[in-house]
Amino acid sequence: MAREDLAARLGTRELVDEFKAIEPQLSRRRYKRLLSTALAQLLELDPDTKAGKARRWARKATGVKPSKKAWKSASAEPNVPAATVEAETVEADE
Repeated sequence: MAREDLAARLGTRELVDEFKAIEPQLSRRRYKRLLSTALAQLLELDPDTKAGKARRWARKATGVKPSKKAWKSASAEPNVPAATVEAETVEADE
């Protein structure tokens, strides 16, 4: 159990560090959209939470709708996290 907790904390720390590194590169609106999309995908990992409910909760938490484009891209490319796809999409738009 201790290993799993340690791994979870390490993974959470890495995720937070990545978001902190990306924040200055994006506008506030795009950053919040990226955060909302990642949050919705994390919530969807729970077996009791359906995709629609995860998106609604993410929208309530951040005030921004999760990106549909990143959501579709993530399902098309299962080995690439959607947050990465969203970041690449945002960079391409600018």
